[in-house]
Amino acid sequence: MLWLASWDHYVHGDGEVQVFLPIAEDDGEHPPRIDVIYLKGLAWPDVLAPLGTSVSSATGRIPKKFLDSWESEGDCAGARVFEGEYRELLKVLAQAELRLDLIPLLKREADVSAVRTALALAATDVARASAGPPVKDELVTEILQLPT
Repeated sequence: MLWLASWDHYVHGDGEVQVFLPIAEDDGEHPPRIDVIYLKGLAWPDVLAPLGTSVSSATGRIPKKFLDSWESEGDCAGARVFEGEYRELLKVLAQAELRLDLIPLLKREADVSAVRTALALAATDVARASAGPPVKDELVTEILQLPT
């Protein structure tokens, strides 16, 4: 299960979707964010339609404390719960991804959480395709050869 929250940025005509790991309300001020994806303006939540019943309302599923925090930001477009493989979520979000000419530190490829997630997914892909346990050098070579 993952939590999704979106914010509309009307000035640039884009939306920002953040992906969070679920935590209990008492486990922290904010849930850990694992990714951020910028979407074409107002694509949220329609972009999630292909995921069908894997996406559901956040009400009663995400602690109110987190929802209230997100919604206190005036441009919050809402939150949802995703239950499925993260790779499937990324495939759907990537279809509406908007790559902006942002300040370098705001770009997805500069986001430490997003890079860690990408590396973990790449390692998973390599391990699934491997006949046996991958050797470190093989893993690095395979990851570098994955399509971008």
